[in-house]
Amino acid sequence: MYYNQNNNFMGFQNTQQIATADSIIMELNNAITATLNRQVTNVMHVRDVVNKMISENKIRKVGGGQNRVAIQIVPDHTRLKQMLNMPGNIVIMVPVKLPEGIRDNLRADAMFKIVSQQGLNPDPDMKVICSTALPSKIIPSTNLLAQEMVTRIEDSTFVKNRIASGKYDPVKQLGLVCRDVLLTDPYVSKAYRELIQAWDKFFVIADLNAEFSPWNFGFRHTQAGQQLVILDYGYVVYKTKPLVCPSCGRPLKYVIPGEELLENDAFRALRTNASTFGYYSCKNLSCKRGQNTAAYQERDTDVFLRYTEGV
Repeated sequence: MYYNQNNNFMGFQNTQQIATADSIIMELNNAITATLNRQVTNVMHVRDVVNKMISENKIRKVGGGQNRVAIQIVPDHTRLKQMLNMPGNIVIMVPVKLPEGIRDNLRADAMFKIVSQQGLNPDPDMKVICSTALPSKIIPSTNLLAQEMVTRIEDSTFVKNRIASGKYDPVKQLGLVCRDVLLTDPYVSKAYRELIQAWDKFFVIADLNAEFSPWNFGFRHTQAGQQLVILDYGYVVYKTKPLVCPSCGRPLKYVIPGEELLENDAFRALRTNASTFGYYSCKNLSCKRGQNTAAYQERDTDVFLRYTEGV
């Protein structure tokens, strides 16, 4: 953590009397730093500070998972958005599980830096990535990530319309509704397949299986309509070396639930596994791996961690 000579946190002035965007950023980051430096023994300290700030109406919680929570700053934060060149609505991703949440933020920031340099790349899949990647930037000298705010899938009209049909329990089956929208809605399922195929080509990804992780998607509103986007880039890293099957040497590909390949009985085991967790496979019928099932398969999180050990 760095301070300037005036003890202002990279221009964020610590105001005690009235909560400002500057003081809120400092308060959140100080909680993270105190936890990292073991100045506090409570591993839930950052989450507790977030909850306290919510009760004080300094921030609003708009989402989150195990490693991070997404919040909105309540006071005006125009200056912050100008500094980051992010003029629209933004959320702040606050790491609450350390150091995992910090790593997630750093990966999201690295992703967007790479994508921002690909504007002239003619590859159609890279064009999909460039058009869907949410601006994600580390706030200077903090562990906080600012990200473009979009509509979470559970708040989308696609999900609301399905719930309104009366076919789902809105409390007990919200995850199922999100899953069904991603995999069975004609418009959304097509966008989901195109999205995963594009990101899989250039990035190693995990936690993006619609069966297991339907919450990690949302919709950006554009002139052309609602655009499906990835919300969580914590398990996204640019490929700097080939991702190949350790058995046959063919490329490992992300398994998309419902894809045509899974209809082949030779991939019965993979079809079952992909309905419960994210998976990679070489999708090679000749890859036996000394087993009775076609094609090597491995959980996406295991592939991701193995790949990023050297990245």
